[in-house]
Amino acid sequence: MKTKMKMSEVSKYEDSIIAFFKFSPYIDSLIEGNLYMNNLQHYIDQEKKTGDRGQGDKLEASQVFSEIEFKMYDQETGELAFTGTSESMNLRIDGDEKKPVFCIFALTSDNLSMVEETDEFYITEMNFNDEEVEKMINEFGDQLAIIDPKNFIERVEKAFSEKGYGYVMSKVNYDDYTVNNTKRLGSYRKNNNEIFFWKDKYFENQNEYRFVITSIETDEPITVNIGDISDITTKYSAKELFSGKLQIHLRK
Repeated sequence: MKTKMKMSEVSKYEDSIIAFFKFSPYIDSLIEGNLYMNNLQHYIDQEKKTGDRGQGDKLEASQVFSEIEFKMYDQETGELAFTGTSESMNLRIDGDEKKPVFCIFALTSDNLSMVEETDEFYITEMNFNDEEVEKMINEFGDQLAIIDPKNFIERVEKAFSEKGYGYVMSKVNYDDYTVNNTKRLGSYRKNNNEIFFWKDKYFENQNEYRFVITSIETDEPITVNIGDISDITTKYSAKELFSGKLQIHLRK
């Protein structure tokens, strides 16, 4: 019988990333160390042009507010001309949409169910349901790479630093954009790059981890090579990976 892992049982894994999954038809190029990075405008345009809210997201790098009261004043007289309430309002700092980003799926303990326990290991399986798996494959394809997260992050940091890039990296926070969450709104006021790591709850099945180069603004995709990663990467079929045949053993 499968049981969802309780954090009290696996506290050492809380908030930790078990593995990275990268869905891509260009896995071999990725294994050679090539990180293909679109700017955020690419994802904004993708939803606007196709209506596909999946890979595309028109609210990327946006400060999103709901039920905002506003007032309009006459510029010449300073008199109040109109008041109202907007269902939502989105603001974006100029240039943020041109920052290049590399996105990857982060598998965490929340995605695992324990099927057995030994003296040394928690034996787990991924707990994605059929609908979630189908959505991932439909949006991102069947080819993926499984990547050791710790070593991958270290190699990205090393390559970015050697190239003199300013960068930030983090798991994405997912939030209900119809609610003005104080934590999210507070992060907007800090203006410290947290804006790149907030997305609407609609996208939470993507479990995203992001690398954003903050020192570059570009209208075109860029490719950054971090060196061969074949030693920390395995190619896999998404259908096979999520079939339930694969078990993950977590050392106690």
